[in-house]
Amino acid sequence: MPETRSTRSTIAGAITAGLIVAGFCLILLWHDPLIFWNDDYELSVLPVFADVARSWSEGHWPLLSPYSWVCGNLAGEFQYGTFSAFVNSAVILIWKFPLTFSQQAAALSITHLFVLAIGAFLLAHDRRFSIPLSVFVALVVSLNGWIICWGATDWFGALGAFTWLPWAWWGAERALDRPRTQWRFLWPAPFVYLLITGGFPYTVLMLLLLIAWLSIKSLGQMRSIRSILPMLFGVALGFGLSAPAWLAILDLVQGSARELQPASAHWQWLVPPAALPGLILPLWTVNWTDFSSRLVPHPGTELACGLVAPVALIAGFIWRGRMLARRIKWELILLVLVLLLSMIPTAGLFRWSFRWLPFFHLVLAVCAAEALQMLRGVGSSLRWPGSATPATAALALVVLTAITMSISRMGGSYAFPLIGIFLGLAALWYFLEYFLRDSGFRRWTPPAITFFALLATYLCIPPNCGVPKYNLSQELLKPSPLDPRRLYLSIYPWAEFTYRGLDYVSSTVTAQSGPLESRVNFMPQFTAKLTQEQETTYSTIRLAKMVNWRDLAWTESLLRENWTSFLIRLLNGSWLLRQMKDAFFIGPPRLLRECALSVRLIRGLTSNLSPRRFHE
Repeated sequence: MPETRSTRSTIAGAITAGLIVAGFCLILLWHDPLIFWNDDYELSVLPVFADVARSWSEGHWPLLSPYSWVCGNLAGEFQYGTFSAFVNSAVILIWKFPLTFSQQAAALSITHLFVLAIGAFLLAHDRRFSIPLSVFVALVVSLNGWIICWGATDWFGALGAFTWLPWAWWGAERALDRPRTQWRFLWPAPFVYLLITGGFPYTVLMLLLLIAWLSIKSLGQMRSIRSILPMLFGVALGFGLSAPAWLAILDLVQGSARELQPASAHWQWLVPPAALPGLILPLWTVNWTDFSSRLVPHPGTELACGLVAPVALIAGFIWRGRMLARRIKWELILLVLVLLLSMIPTAGLFRWSFRWLPFFHLVLAVCAAEALQMLRGVGSSLRWPGSATPATAALALVVLTAITMSISRMGGSYAFPLIGIFLGLAALWYFLEYFLRDSGFRRWTPPAITFFALLATYLCIPPNCGVPKYNLSQELLKPSPLDPRRLYLSIYPWAEFTYRGLDYVSSTVTAQSGPLESRVNFMPQFTAKLTQEQETTYSTIRLAKMVNWRDLAWTESLLRENWTSFLIRLLNGSWLLRQMKDAFFIGPPRLLRECALSVRLIRGLTSNLSPRRFHE
């Protein structure tokens, strides 16, 4: 009976944590209906999932898409969760409802955040944390700055994979628990499968680091290689279940744009050491290196974790440093290692090292919960100020950080009213520790302060200030004015040019079985008619040659050039078209099952130049 009662309370607590996270997201959605609808989510993620839902409704596994020339091979792209049972089930269910684009994105992200919160709660509760502390861990892991600003609102693949990292950790620790049955090796397998098929290489790297850390920790404690065999076998089983996903990307990455990622180190989006005070006050603004390798002032929203976690850990070291270090020495090693990884440059697919931050927040939440639990346990032997050490530290650190910020002018444009709100929350926490000293509600102050600190952060600082937003209308679902019997190709300039608001060139190529016609729309708008040759070439994934089209077409000199002069040079077959290689696109519907088409641009251009504007 006690075990049944404990299981019921655990399930109820986990669902409660998930519902709190979902309610938090609904508040953000009420404040900004487009908060989950930005940048890559608009241009890449949601259109693919719409095609996935269409494919399943027609009874086909969504391995290939006939409607994209860039990522038509969905399985080879990896990031769309083609082999994830959970991602596909969520997409199928959500697309059954008549939702707008932004509502579909919100539903998909909130669903994963709900599951992420449950996994974080179970991980914490299995480590003997109380239900309030487990909810606290779930809030930090699910609503931290990186997850909200990037994973849930832009790079959905990161959220789709990271959702299962706490679950995999929970399953791995259960597999290491020797008193459990001989079938305990099965615990991590399904979660490892879901994590890998979620489609984010960085999270797979996090998983490998986690497994290595758990193995070393178990070997250090048990002094036996046999202690880690159940976990390793379960992880290997999960990798086997996810084999279609990673075999597809390994097989199809050859000759693709992914293979062309430069092997040199990437210095963009590293966590600057000077930004670490953002863990306490997310409005702390220092220079970060953005996608264009420029140093730009950026608030520490990615470091936001709700104030309680960092100050609880600091308070634990101030008042009970040795005791805390003995209890969480292995977790501290992992915490420091992950933080260092987020600060050093990496290469290739693992560029932009700040992507380690979700894992950092997960480990930080576990360490902070240990500190809070330890301080609660020793509080009765201390005087009143000692029992409220985390709240005392919070008030002191917020005041000191605010003073330093005002002196060094690092508050940025979001200093007020956020500084006042954090000071108020720290003072409220301090007094609640006194007034609720003998009340059961006192245990809920850390998750409550975390909830409102994170909410104030995202209401005062726009979570998506670093990425573009596109005003895409629901009218895009209608075929008009395009011909539904033909396929169309649109080409856009590099993202850096888009961010700067420069004029752009968009090209629409109409695919048909005879000589191709290309209508090129310029700003100012003109219309040019080009004749082209076509040849058949096998292409299953975005090839490197496709990148040549954009590399040569959207050069900075081209953007600075007068459009009329450029049109004359284009129609005369000047250097631009002579230097272009093959440009790939998806061909007529009747050929889609066999191959994609490669169009070779030649100099046989015509000169039908019309001065009329395209929209008139």
